[in-house]
Amino acid sequence: MGFSDVMLALVLAFGLYTADAVWNANTVRVTVETGDNLEDRGYSSEFLTVLFLSELRDIVDIESVVHAPVVRSSDDQSVVSGLSAMLGLDEATYIVQDLVGLRPTRLRAAVIADSGADDEFRFILDGESPNAPGFRVDLRGGDADVPDLLRRAAARTVREIDPYAAFLHRYVTLAERPAPLTNIDANERRTQLDWALSQIDDELAKLGMVRETAVWRSDLHNLRGLFNLLAAAETSDAEVFVEQAKGDFERALDLNRHFAVARLNLAFTLVHLDRYAEAIDVLTPLVEPWLQFLPGPLMASARNLMAVAEWGRGNLDAAAHHFASAIRAYPHSTATHVYRADMFAQQGKMRAAERDRMRAAENLARFETYPEVAMLYFRLTPADDGPLTRFGRR
Repeated sequence: MGFSDVMLALVLAFGLYTADAVWNANTVRVTVETGDNLEDRGYSSEFLTVLFLSELRDIVDIESVVHAPVVRSSDDQSVVSGLSAMLGLDEATYIVQDLVGLRPTRLRAAVIADSGADDEFRFILDGESPNAPGFRVDLRGGDADVPDLLRRAAARTVREIDPYAAFLHRYVTLAERPAPLTNIDANERRTQLDWALSQIDDELAKLGMVRETAVWRSDLHNLRGLFNLLAAAETSDAEVFVEQAKGDFERALDLNRHFAVARLNLAFTLVHLDRYAEAIDVLTPLVEPWLQFLPGPLMASARNLMAVAEWGRGNLDAAAHHFASAIRAYPHSTATHVYRADMFAQQGKMRAAERDRMRAAENLARFETYPEVAMLYFRLTPADDGPLTRFGRR
């Protein structure tokens, strides 16, 4: 092989490594080690790594239109990393990541039996990530609580490396629980919601008011608004929380004028508050023919909101037009047929309403939803004074 061939091979290899580094920039590489005394009990390093990784995935793998991190075990290699391992260059991707200015998230943990604490299990993790240059998680749990110990450790770890994913997981967990049946349940839910809002406020305070964090703060304000909507659906002070949510969505849009999800959520709160003309003004940039860049479920949400707003203003022809546009944008939508059925029923078109309800039920199996989009997660009620409720909750 001549000199030019060697140079070409190096260029190609560096290009592959760079591509691999960029591809893996948002991954989390995990290893959990253990000692012989725990191996003998069936808690091998491989088993604990898989279990911990599964808990991490449960938190970060929630489908999101704002944020989509990837988690994998440090043993799961890409093609380029696999080739480098064959050549004895296991750290090649890491080296190139450093060269191109990327910092992957690396987690190295150990589970030990702390003989000084009645043979209690202890989880210790040292990690680094772009969000947290260096951090430690140190938790204790009894032998019978190993899965719970790893679950708590995963939650603490994600809170360090990816606060948004941790907050989103908490939001979805609270949103998908059954409605509180007693005052005790309601008070406990309110406490958890207040805690989540305080955690987001802490993160916003850490980020400061500098331009470099504007998009990140915008994402957090949008999520904070969703927690407020959830509180509105759970408490008697609904309108107070809806107004707070509206303020969060406005702040999110101020920080990032291109944030389509925040624009949708702001319009949702305005429609809920019967401020239909304002909602239409907020939505118009999303539905202009030359600006229809949104994925199907989001465009359908924009059209559905326009339809409900026009319906609220008494413009039934315009509402019907937007419902039809929503179906074209996303034929599998459940929400479109639910709202149009309500409109048909109000008009006395009971047969058409029943057809839409049947189609809504059929679409449930294929309906794509995102927790950050209020229109896909909460139900607007036809009555002006109706409460805010969760879709699918009885």
